[in-house]
Amino acid sequence: AKLYSYIEDNIVEYSKSILNNCDKKIDDTEDIIIKFLNNNKIEKEDKQKYIEFLSKEISEISRIKDQKLWNKLLIREKISYSEKNIIKYYNEKELNKILIHFINLGKKELSFQDASEDFFLEVHSCNKLKNKIYKNIIKTFGWYFENGDFSKKISKEKMDILIELNIIKMTKENLNIIRKNYINNLKYFIKFNIKKY
Repeated sequence: AKLYSYIEDNIVEYSKSILNNCDKKIDDTEDIIIKFLNNNKIEKEDKQKYIEFLSKEISEISRIKDQKLWNKLLIREKISYSEKNIIKYYNEKELNKILIHFINLGKKELSFQDASEDFFLEVHSCNKLKNKIYKNIIKTFGWYFENGDFSKKISKEKMDILIELNIIKMTKENLNIIRKNYINNLKYFIKFNIKKY
């Protein structure tokens, strides 16, 4: 107990010593990682370095109190690739290039059936997601468009995916928007919905 107390009292010096002598690899347990990253006495630079050297992932991003570290954790892939972590990050930050890059890693198939409509709307108009990942994700939400209220800035490939998955329904409003904004997808939209047309 005395050693632990000593380390606690001298955590700044101790952390610097560890970081300088760890051979750029830290194999701490998740609980230790979280304690380290949540310790207010440890300098931000040391926390950033620590993240770089980690050999394990953190299962839940929400366990890290300092949200300024979240970007580094995602960039360095030190957070488990899960729906929960993606949604948590999105709710606190946004669908920014760091989160898009993280989602694009495609480490497993994701399902967002319980995600918010806001997140769905962000994802449906996100042209920077890889097409394969976009297709796998967008179909899991269970949302669709009937009244022409989808984004007017979707790429041709992604619009074809939305048509193919029947997320953009064949309605008068949708047809008008596609005629006006997505002339290159119009043929595919009509062909795909020929029975309703």
